[in-house]
Amino acid sequence: MQTPPKEQEVRLYYDRNTYPFLRFARNSAPKAIHQPLYEHPHMSLEDALHTHHRKILHTLPKEINGRSILDLGCGVGESMMYLAQHTPSDFKFYGITLSAAQALAASARILKAGLSDRIQVIKGSFQSLPPTIQNVEVAYAIESFIHSPDPSEFFVQVNSALNQGGRLILFDDFLTREPENQTERNILTDLKSGWLANTLLTVEQTTCLALQTGFLRESSDDLSGLLRLQRLRDKCIHLLAPLARLLLHHSQYCRFLVGGDARQQAYHEGLLQYAMLVFTKT
Repeated sequence: MQTPPKEQEVRLYYDRNTYPFLRFARNSAPKAIHQPLYEHPHMSLEDALHTHHRKILHTLPKEINGRSILDLGCGVGESMMYLAQHTPSDFKFYGITLSAAQALAASARILKAGLSDRIQVIKGSFQSLPPTIQNVEVAYAIESFIHSPDPSEFFVQVNSALNQGGRLILFDDFLTREPENQTERNILTDLKSGWLANTLLTVEQTTCLALQTGFLRESSDDLSGLLRLQRLRDKCIHLLAPLARLLLHHSQYCRFLVGGDARQQAYHEGLLQYAMLVFTKT
């Protein structure tokens, strides 16, 4: 099946940048490709990158009884490995990623960690889940829902894989309101294009789509205060953004820099919040 254009862009970005990311992060752990969340001022980067995982652990049932956990956009497998190391041995994990580079890197890391009997990585799309992924008790998407080209189909697919009463957990950027002027509209245009933000919805819009596909919202937590925005690196990227914009059509990386800067500006303008949403299949 041919990859849809929007998914193709996401796949190409991660195919090209996964190994450079791993080389850059070689001397640090974990190898998680998501925003760190600092629950207190003196938290280490490693602990902050595991904040999502600890929150997921709190939602897991004490017993799985042959059921599975599904990572929707698994990156290089860091989240599954952490969760596997903190759950009973009968907990099994599926991870799905569009990127062949990520699938290879994740499988190699999982093998090295001795977790291949518990974790399976699949190259594919969460917009069209393989029929082999079934009997899922908990599914989660850490900063991957925003890449979905069709959020309605995302919920349909996850619903088909979950057991009755199963949970879906989303961590991602969500709109807080519609833009009020051209500057804000330009920020969101750059965010959507450069950050590959194919789905940019409010929490309530996301909840409505979930309700239409057989979910109830269990909780919604605004975690924006746990982000560290406007770091020195972010300020440097903001200074580089005008130059990156000139090279936008020649470099995928420059496009992503522009998108990343737009994300920072969107938070500064109050257009975004970082939220954890938990849904239950009815």
